[in-house]
Parts: sequence; structure tokens; C-alpha cells
Amino acid sequence: MTVRRRAVVVAITAALLALVAITSGPAESGFTASIRNSSNTFGSGTQNLTATSAGTTQCTTVGSTATGTTPCTGSFFPGSTPASGTATNSVTLTAGGTVTPSSSTFTASSCGPLGFPNTSSSTNPLLARYAAGFNPTSGPTAVAGSGSYAADGTTSMATSVALMTNPQNFTIGAWFKTSVAGGGIIGFEGGYSDVATGNFDRLLFLNGSGKVVFGVNPLGIGAETVKLVTSPNSYNDGAWHYAVATASYALTARSQNLYVDGGLVASTTSLLEPSSAQVFNGYWRVGQNRNAEGFTGSRNYFTGSLSNAGTWPTALSGTQISSLYSASSQNALTTLATSLGANNYWPLNSDGTTSFPGTGNPTGTDPCADVTVTVGTATNCIYPASAGVCTAATNATLLSSLSSAGTLAMPTPTPGTPVVVTTTTGRATTYKTSFDGGLHFVVPITITQKNFPATFTWRSNQTVTSQ
Repeated sequence: MTVRRRAVVVAITAALLALVAITSGPAESGFTASIRNSSNTFGSGTQNLTATSAGTTQCTTVGSTATGTTPCTGSFFPGSTPASGTATNSVTLTAGGTVTPSSSTFTASSCGPLGFPNTSSSTNPLLARYAAGFNPTSGPTAVAGSGSYAADGTTSMATSVALMTNPQNFTIGAWFKTSVAGGGIIGFEGGYSDVATGNFDRLLFLNGSGKVVFGVNPLGIGAETVKLVTSPNSYNDGAWHYAVATASYALTARSQNLYVDGGLVASTTSLLEPSSAQVFNGYWRVGQNRNAEGFTGSRNYFTGSLSNAGTWPTALSGTQISSLYSASSQNALTTLATSLGANNYWPLNSDGTTSFPGTGNPTGTDPCADVTVTVGTATNCIYPASAGVCTAATNATLLSSLSSAGTLAMPTPTPGTPVVVTTTTGRATTYKTSFDGGLHFVVPITITQKNFPATFTWRSNQTVTSQ
């Protein structure tokens, strides 16, 4: 007996946020489909499925070479995102043949904003915002096993969540690849979202000529105090490069050094300023900073890929930086960066499934409680549970409440008859633009249908058979 079934809960984007739903776990007498978005671009992106029957994986994500598996295909995000209001998307579940499952259930759990883990400080990930994308296997070719963060040059960025106390002697750096001149690589901001703050400094960026620039603004009172060091060559050539900047403060020498691909390309030493950088506490930001050719207040987004961003509380030596550039694998690079004392190290190789506990964000609250959600069919509301059509989402139907609701009854599909499940998200009245704006959320979802035969066929005509 062959059963056709598609069990997918798709990612939903609402005003200034993306919600990624992932299904996982075994289904009784059948299988569970898993959905994962490997690129996670804002508004569009292919979602990949994994099917398991009796504990045996039958098909895996697109491009897999695992023995005995067949690549799966998936559906797409909504093609556009409204500036306000709600966004919806639907997915069809179909049972084929003559066997009807005895029951269907829907379970969600562990909501949280998506983050890029920090191998040096687990409490300070970079949270993905707006069009920030996840490319877990597309990092620098010279660093085996590395991944990257995809930036669209318009809205994407990632920000840390732990307040850093006025770094003065420091090193910052990241691998980058772009064909576009201009854009922030890493910098230090007074705020943790894309909201203009009075303070921004310690900026590493590409200028309008594609040259790498490192700048500090010692007095923070105007562009005339900015101290820049600039590479003589341009690097917007579509190849991977490693940019590192150091700043040190001492009574005898205050220096800035800029390294690209392991070598020193520009430096300056001055005794005129009271410190090596502007004095303020703030957050690290990757993929965007305000520079526009030198601290003029414009927001400048990076276009391309970023990998292995890090900060150190000291000015690393040229030899140490060269060794970082020469590390030939992700494991070797992470280990070396840690041994050199990195206080933050983001490999940026996340696959878009790592969530950060909401209560750990700077606001001290759970951002999942700031998003409303309903899940249902044309005749049955799954969440909140109702025999009728879902009403409009309100502050009583929060994403955090969905993730803790437990197992919910779901309509059982009749053989050959599709069941369309629609998810709608929106903003609760508690939504905080300053922090919630642009966050991606992950909610693991399991759809279980009992008493399915162990042999089944994807609607994409890719056949998989239990073993």
C-alpha cells in the first residue's frame, strides 16, 4: 500500500519578522516530515524535508549524498512581506490510497529567536534580523567545514545581546566575500537593533571604492575627530578575504592596524587623543554599521557573505593574525581564536535552527510573547483549539503560548482529500520595535498521524520505501 502525504509547516513572515517552523520527531506507525530552511532569506527560500519511518531516515535535505536516502523537495516562503499587519501561508496535507490514519496531532515547542552561536560566550549570540540568512556549508574555501551569514545589502544584520563595557584595547575581524563596494563588516553600537543611536564606533567596513577601512572616533563629537586607516587595494572582487583590525592604547603609543589576508596593509600611530576609541558601552553588530565613508551617520549594509567574526580584548600581533588567516579548517580556526583569548567568536555557520532563550534578551522579557499566531484549517482551528474557523489572532494567542500548549488535535485527512493548514502571525500590543524588529523565530513543530503504512511516496514523485 502506498500513501501520499505532505506534512510541512512553512515559515511565516509578519511585519518586520520571520517565523521559521521546523517539524521533527518520530510518528507512530508512520513518519514525521521535517522542514528546514538552509538559506533562510527574508521572504523567500527553499525549505528541505526529512522523512523518517520506523526510525530509519528515508529521504534527507536536498543535495544529500547519504547512502540509501533520496533527496526531498519542499515549498517556499511567502514571496513578499507586508510593512504592517499580518502574513499568512498555507500547506496541504494529503492521505492517499485506502487507509485512513486513526488520528492526527500537532505539537509545538521551545520558541526562541534564531541566533548565530558564540563559541567564546554562549550568553552572547548574534541574533539574526530582517534578511539575515544562514549558509551552514558555504564559508571561505580556505577554511574547510566553514559556513557563512548571507547579507542582502538592504536590511540584513545580526546583533549581539550582551552589553559590552567600553572596549579600548581590542581586535575585531571577519572573513567576507562581496562584489559590491561599501558595507559594514563589524562595528560597535550603542543599541542592539537597527535604530539610530548617539554612539557608534570601532567600525570595520568597505568604502565606496571597495577598500577595507578601520575607523575609531576618539571624542565622538564629529567627523573631524575620526581616525581611519584604509587598505591601498580594493577587495570587492567576489573572492573570500579576511579583514582584521587592532587598536591599542598606551601612554607612549596609540595605534590602529589593519590586516587583510594575514598581512599588515595600513597602520597609524597618534599621541593626540585621550583614548583609542569613543568611550561608551554597547553591542557588536555584524553586516551593518553607520559609516558612509567615515562616520557621517548613514546606515550602510553589507552585501554578500560573512564568516567567522570575532572580537578580542587585546591588540593581537601580526603573527597571531597571520596564524588565524592560515587556519585550514573550521575546528582549527575556532580553537585558535579561543586560545588567543577571543571574548566573542561567531563562526556564522549556523543552519538556522538554533534558538536563544527569549528571557535572555536585553529587554529581560520573552520576545515570543510579543508575536500572535493562529493555526487552523478552513473548518477547524488547531490553535487556539476550536471546532470552527480561527478568529483573528489576539494577545491571548501568543507564539510563546503555542510552544507550551502541548499536543493539539488536528483534522485527520480523508484518503485523497487535501487538508490545508494555514498559519497566521502578527504583532501583539507588547511588540517592541527596538528589540523585536526583524527577529527570526524558530518553533519546532511535529505533525503526527497514526496508523499510516510504512511505505509512502512524496507528492514530488520522489519515492522512498521503508527498510
